[in-house]
Parts: sequence; structure tokens; C-alpha cells
Amino acid sequence: MNRRRFTMVACAAALVTGSITVLITPASAAGVNASCKGSFRSTFSPSIIATVRSVTSTTNSQYNDCVTGRPGDGHNSSTNEVSCQSVRTTVAPVEETITWDYSEEPKQSKIVYNKVDVDGPSVIWEGKVASGRFQGDSARKVMQVTSWNQDGYQCLFPQNDVFSGELTEVGGDTEITITSIR
Repeated sequence: MNRRRFTMVACAAALVTGSITVLITPASAAGVNASCKGSFRSTFSPSIIATVRSVTSTTNSQYNDCVTGRPGDGHNSSTNEVSCQSVRTTVAPVEETITWDYSEEPKQSKIVYNKVDVDGPSVIWEGKVASGRFQGDSARKVMQVTSWNQDGYQCLFPQNDVFSGELTEVGGDTEITITSIR
């Protein structure tokens, strides 16, 4: 048997005997733990208007279409000083608690997003899982705003730089990816 043929047989034997697991395990250990898409809805109380005032924002997200991991429901609430002009400049940090559809504990992840970027109708959140399932992993969430209350349009998209209207809610598509950094 020549050297090349011996090498090919040895590689095939390694694959068949399960030695391939050793080759794959490190890649999966630093991989994606959750990758899910879904929808979100944010409400503002009182509504966001042209002048700055204290507003509580409550967001509920459903992550129900998962490529990796299990579905889950996310929730966060925060109070900030905002107006129609500043609503697109999101304040960080923001905390989100996700309850995952797992039978074993921990079922929740508490994520702290420390970086927020607004790019048109997209809001991109980046942070870390502070506690619970996937603790220590990195988290990235993208929210694509596709709907808002009728009077909110003038608040989000001013005419001649004049902000008006009242923004009471927005909604749209969302996607979250949680990646192991170990």
C-alpha cells in the first residue's frame, strides 16, 4: 500500500470510529447557542410627543422561528426622557429578560445591551447575557420597525423638520443571536 492510499484509509477510519468528534467539538463549543426570528411590539406611556418628557417604553418580543435553540418570549421596560426628535437615539443600557421553551433550568436569560445603533428603521442591540441560560455569551438583536400608530408617523418622519403627532406604539420583525464566547 502506498503512502497516499494509507493516509486516505487512516482518515476514513478516523471518521468512521468517531474521531471526527474531536475535530468538530471545538468549533461547536464556540458556536451559536440561539438564533431566532419573530416579532416585537413596543408601547410608550405616556405617548412620545414633540417636547421632551419622561416616557416608559415596554417591549414584548416573540422569538418563535429558531434555527438554533428553542423559542422564547422577551420582555423589557425602561423609562427615559424622550421626544419625537430624540426617540431614534435609543438610550443604553437596556435589559431584556427572555423566557426560553426549555424543560430544564435555567429557563431565563437576562441580557444587558450596552450598545445600540439606529440605522433607518432598524435598531441593532449588542450586549452580553448577564445571568441565566447562556450566561457570559454575547447577544445581538435586530429590530426592524415596520408599523406604528397612525398619528406616530409625523413623530418618526417630520415634515420640514417639524416634529408633531404622538407615538404610542411601534412593531415589526426581530431577530436574536446568542453566541458562545468561551
